[in-house]
Amino acid sequence: MNPLSLLTNLAINEVVKKEHIEAPEDSAHARISVQLLVTDANLGKAIKNCLSDFQFPFERICLKSISVLNQGLSSFDIIPILKNNLEEQVHTIVIGSEVNTLKASFDALQFREKYFNSSIVLSSAGQGVDRVIFEVKRPWLQNLNLLGNQAHLSDHKYLIAGESEGLRSIRLGTIRSEPGCVEPEIRSSDLFGISLNALKHSDSPIQSSIASTGLTSEEACQLLYYAGRSDRNKITTIYDFLPSATRHPLGINLLSTLVWYYLHGLNYRSHSPSQKLELMKKFSIDDPVQGHHLTFYKDEKEQKWWLESPFKDRILTREMPLVACDYLDYRSAANDQLLSERVENWFHLYENSDLLDQSL
Repeated sequence: MNPLSLLTNLAINEVVKKEHIEAPEDSAHARISVQLLVTDANLGKAIKNCLSDFQFPFERICLKSISVLNQGLSSFDIIPILKNNLEEQVHTIVIGSEVNTLKASFDALQFREKYFNSSIVLSSAGQGVDRVIFEVKRPWLQNLNLLGNQAHLSDHKYLIAGESEGLRSIRLGTIRSEPGCVEPEIRSSDLFGISLNALKHSDSPIQSSIASTGLTSEEACQLLYYAGRSDRNKITTIYDFLPSATRHPLGINLLSTLVWYYLHGLNYRSHSPSQKLELMKKFSIDDPVQGHHLTFYKDEKEQKWWLESPFKDRILTREMPLVACDYLDYRSAANDQLLSERVENWFHLYENSDLLDQSL
């Protein structure tokens, strides 16, 4: 079946006309194709109408379509659409009320049969779809980051047990006190998902489970911006809201604003770091840190840090030669001779990945 037959594309002249049609000639600023995929037709129309009131100063963004699933289809019917977009290098923003929207996004990347990482913003770690994803994550999902979870809603035994297998949790309080601490996790993720239940109800009146505590809408927009900037990101999914969202103007505005901030980040996305290492500042640590000789790189233009994998004989290094990190990871290694929790987590994954076939 042709994946396009599952969709109805909405007229988007009101949105597209606000884009800069002419892109710069520099190939580093080539146009980026995006599809906004909404699982409910009425919701899609409401979001389209709201976006038409926004400004779109995005010279690199080509909004290919705002598409809605045809009547009678389920969340899992988006899988062939997402697979097709992955092959065509079209970035997809998926908006669907059901949690299965996120599971379908995960399945589409699994079926691609390439290593990938995921970050999910949620309030209750280990209580829902994240546990399902983590239990079936092999062989392709390497790292799962749970962001913004709250202690009184999360299964601590699950979090502790998963640490050795690539599960990393950054709680709401940490994000609140260090807003940029999750940027490296999101930067390394192919799939980014955000549950509206992770926000305060006052900021997210359409959430499916009322929460008195959580992220603010501004903090959520910042996370969507990080996802857009990530050169790895391919699918972004927004889920966990009421099917009646179309009757809530504030909720529609929130969904549309989250989409806008993702596009804002995407507009400033740069080349893969591996393609511009020679332009970065290199920091080699002479003494081994916990048995490893480490080399960090700093992208002065974007103020981002990367760590070169020291595991040259591992397949994961071939697929992910650089680890997204920050200055604190470098300082911990250089000054304290200690690997940060983030780096230790990644090194464990590299050590346990398969060896390269040296005969090839």
